[in-house]
Amino acid sequence: MRGAAVKDDVDGWEVRAWIDRLAITELINRYSDATTRADWDQLEAVFAADAVLEVSSPFDFRAEGATEIRNAMSGGSDRLDFLIHRVDSIVIDLQGVDRAQATSTIHELGRGASPNPDDPAADVWLDWFQYGVYYDDVVKIDGEWKFAQRFCQPLLYVGEDAVPGEAIARRTSLVRTTTFPPRT
Repeated sequence: MRGAAVKDDVDGWEVRAWIDRLAITELINRYSDATTRADWDQLEAVFAADAVLEVSSPFDFRAEGATEIRNAMSGGSDRLDFLIHRVDSIVIDLQGVDRAQATSTIHELGRGASPNPDDPAADVWLDWFQYGVYYDDVVKIDGEWKFAQRFCQPLLYVGEDAVPGEAIARRTSLVRTTTFPPRT
């Protein structure tokens, strides 16, 4: 009888792991969907209250806290004609019952006016597409998975201010280590 109980525990853990992976995949998809549709309530809801969102060079974007992330993203993209944010290749590593790490590949396409970071009183016209990799630390809070930290490493950016096809990061530099992505 003891063997059956052990098997049930293993099977139960495997089922829970699949449920958690599905929930984290949904979390990543909800972020992408919210970004595409400018659904700022949904976007804010996917982050822990003290979360950090960071996009490395050449964008050098950083926002701390779910509300600040919402405000920064909505303020920077509310006047765009469109923005399509697609996510692919989601890989999840469960680190425990209430924490996990994930990576995913994104493709983003957009066009429209956005505030000029060098002159907030002026707008810049953007027409771009880009690829990147997100590195996520996710936590379960009150039974719901949320982003604790999202770090995006751009890979390729093509736009008016970019050299067409300019590679930003090499594939060989994308492996998660103790020092990459940077921790807050």
